[in-house]
Amino acid sequence: MAILEGHSAEIVCLDFSPDGTQLLSGSTDETIRLWEVHTGLCLQVFNAHTGDISCVRFHKYGNLAVSSSGDGTCKIWDLKGGQCKTLRGHSQEVVDTEFSYAGWLVASGSEDGTARIWDTVTGGCTAIMIGHMAGVCRVAFSADDVELVTGSADMTCRVWRGGAGGGVGGGRGEGPV
Repeated sequence: MAILEGHSAEIVCLDFSPDGTQLLSGSTDETIRLWEVHTGLCLQVFNAHTGDISCVRFHKYGNLAVSSSGDGTCKIWDLKGGQCKTLRGHSQEVVDTEFSYAGWLVASGSEDGTARIWDTVTGGCTAIMIGHMAGVCRVAFSADDVELVTGSADMTCRVWRGGAGGGVGGGRGEGPV
């Protein structure tokens, strides 16, 4: 059994790499760590957030990751080079993030009551989903990336359909249905 040690505060989120050999951990110490699972070796520490980490997710190819934080941002990480692209637009903590199935988009849900869709290449916001009466706690893409489901502290889930561009990040971000 490997023991992964290094964070200086509570670990609040984890995600395995697609091949199962690596692990991302996010902590209230404001860092993300990339681990080699079987040896327990910390391969890299990412420390560009200025708030507690709330979510970490690997991209389906394992070369990128996305994180969200109490600092109101998401970051897309190049896991090989360590550089990140900061996604700004939420006014409060970003609670959840998720890559689309195709991998070109990221969804984020925030305590500000909105969800946003981001382009992973440019870092630009392509759609904003407004309608919840409380924070958005969870986001999930449909398998065809046409719909995004948001779960909220207002005790509702909303299913958002894509606008003119076909997918939920392709235009107006219509919905809910």
